[in-house]
Amino acid sequence: MNSKQAENLMKLDKIGNIKVKASPHHTLNYSKGVISESEFQRDLEDLLECLKDQNAIAVKRITIKRNGQIFPTKHLILTFNNPTLPKSVKIAYINCPVKPYIPDPIRCFKCQKFGHTITACRGNKENCARCSLPDHNSQTCKSTTPKCFNCSGEHPSFSRSCPRYKLEKEIQTIKITKNFISRSPKDCNRRNTTTRSFIFFRTKFFSYTSFNLQNSTVITLCRKQYICCTNYSKSI
Repeated sequence: MNSKQAENLMKLDKIGNIKVKASPHHTLNYSKGVISESEFQRDLEDLLECLKDQNAIAVKRITIKRNGQIFPTKHLILTFNNPTLPKSVKIAYINCPVKPYIPDPIRCFKCQKFGHTITACRGNKENCARCSLPDHNSQTCKSTTPKCFNCSGEHPSFSRSCPRYKLEKEIQTIKITKNFISRSPKDCNRRNTTTRSFIFFRTKFFSYTSFNLQNSTVITLCRKQYICCTNYSKSI
């Protein structure tokens, strides 16, 4: 598939008698990597200018929070306008290895469950991140014994030593390194939700186009990586 064919696919509004909408995928056409170099403390706009000819479209510095203060680190997140992450980038005279960027698992600050944010939370109650009990938050919690909402361990729900957090982090790593779309295989086992199954075929495509069909099969074409056929069905 070439660029002209991809443009023609974008114009499709019907397959047979089924109305469709074709659009570039909002994440799979891009890749994110991390470089770590203490010498790059200059302005991020200057760094981006140096990386534009290497398909970089965004640069963000990773920060850490200590005692209420935010400190910059030597680690930079690079976003590339290409689904294939480069092995390295060259900035001035330095050749920097690029590692895949593995984001932290998303945890809701309201219900404390993983996989969604507070704006998408459907829970009716707020659970405390410190003691896991409902109807109050960690700022007003008076409990002296922490308890994780997700694993019932003796630590707060936001602890990075939590076994559930480590599992979610491992899922994120597999998702990024193996180019999976679904957050987790367990998505297909949730009750009263829309389940999804994915079939991937490795191929060489120039561009990515997704077809969103209502109550039918979704066919996804991924640039230079995969064809993804997704079947949607209601679980019981």
